[in-house]
Amino acid sequence: MKFVAALALAATFAASGCGSFRWSTAIALEAVTSLGQDRLIAVGSSEDISAGAPTSGVVARSDDGGRNWTVAYPDLAALTYVAAAGDRIIVSRYCLASTAGGQDVGRTPSTCLFASDDGGHTWRDLGAGRLVDPTFVDASYGWAHDQIPAGTELDETLDGGNSWTALDSGCPPDKPRIYRAVVTGRQEGYLICFAEPTDAGQPWALVRRTASGQGNVLLEGDSSWGTSTKGLADEYVRGFTIRPDGLGLLWTDGLYSTSDGGQAWTPVAVPVTIDDYSGGIFQGGGAVVGADHAYLVRRGSKSSVVEYLAGTFTTLVEWPYPL
Repeated sequence: MKFVAALALAATFAASGCGSFRWSTAIALEAVTSLGQDRLIAVGSSEDISAGAPTSGVVARSDDGGRNWTVAYPDLAALTYVAAAGDRIIVSRYCLASTAGGQDVGRTPSTCLFASDDGGHTWRDLGAGRLVDPTFVDASYGWAHDQIPAGTELDETLDGGNSWTALDSGCPPDKPRIYRAVVTGRQEGYLICFAEPTDAGQPWALVRRTASGQGNVLLEGDSSWGTSTKGLADEYVRGFTIRPDGLGLLWTDGLYSTSDGGQAWTPVAVPVTIDDYSGGIFQGGGAVVGADHAYLVRRGSKSSVVEYLAGTFTTLVEWPYPL
């Protein structure tokens, strides 16, 4: 498989890699992470516009802080998350039944985590079963979990994802389903935990897990399916990340920041228009790299990687995305 250079940000690509790129195909991004030193990796899927369904995984990479990107189409299903374990890149794919979330993913996959040790050129199956959404605090230690809605298991790895062992999640008994987990230390980190959905919405909690296995609820809400009525607690959480030093972001239909490990959250003003298009929401996977500095995926009429720096949002790369 070869990386191909993005010839233009309006998705003019050459055929290459694992099969030919079709002009009727768009890129839909799901997550981005920073590998340090201006290196970024974003993942998602290529999508047949006429069929309206994901066709294969996409890995986009920049080695200059987002000014230039290369795109590859590995022989993997639609990718949902990406993490860095040192120089190793680990991605997860959809790991649900074919009708889950309206995504046509075929038969339920039996394994969902894949690793690359050469910058994304080749991939190997980690044999981690249905664990998804990896997160790492260093090159060795990380977490992954079963994919919601069935997922209640949290696992840890001590060897960069080669093997996994189950942990007690720390989710409250009435909200046992893990939506997202972010590790900040050995057996320490944060989780978004969901309850069973109701007609009105779905109760959730932001939980801090300590090394002892105890889960401390920091924030509770009851999502109103994306319609905010009273602020953060009533919004639908799409993703979050918190660093070991307590800096973090959480995104719903809006964006919130924390500097104290999730004890308090402050709304971040997001302009209606970022660069040349308006609308869109932030997707599940993003990376906070410093105080007031992060990389996020935004999807609306286009699919883009956005840099948030000192209160300013800048689109680094974008592709057409079918509505």
